[in-house]
Amino acid sequence: MSTWHALKTYIKYRKQAKTRHGVHSPFVFDFVENVLHNKAHIPGEDLPERIATYYKINPVYLSLDQPDVLHSFEQCLPTLRPEDIIIIRDIHTTAHNSKVWKRLASHTNVTMSIDLYKIGLLLFRKEFKVKQHFILK
Repeated sequence: MSTWHALKTYIKYRKQAKTRHGVHSPFVFDFVENVLHNKAHIPGEDLPERIATYYKINPVYLSLDQPDVLHSFEQCLPTLRPEDIIIIRDIHTTAHNSKVWKRLASHTNVTMSIDLYKIGLLLFRKEFKVKQHFILK
C-alpha cells in the first residue's frame, strides 16, 4: 500500500465527500439513511453485508488486485441484472487502484457510482437516467 497515495487521496476525498444533506438523489439519500447510518444493523456486520441485507441482493465483488480486472468486469456485465451492485474494496489504497476505480466508474454501463473511500459501489439501474457519481462520508 502506498501510504503517500492513500493519504493524498484521503485528503481529497474528505474535501469532496458529501453528507446526506449534500445529495440530491432520493436513492442515495435512502442509501445513506438506511444503510450507512442504520443504527439497527447487526453488530459486527460490515458494510457490504448491510448493503446485501437492505437491498436483498447477493452483491458482486470485484478485486482490483487482479491483473486483468477490467477484462473480468467486462465479462461479468452480461450476467448482471439492473438491481445488482458491484462492490469493490480498497479503491484508493494505491495509484493503480484509484485509476482502475475511475475507469470502472466511468464505464458506459454504470449508471451510478458511489465512492465511500474504502469501498466503491457500481450500480446499473435503468431508473437512473443520467450517470451520477457520488462521494459520501
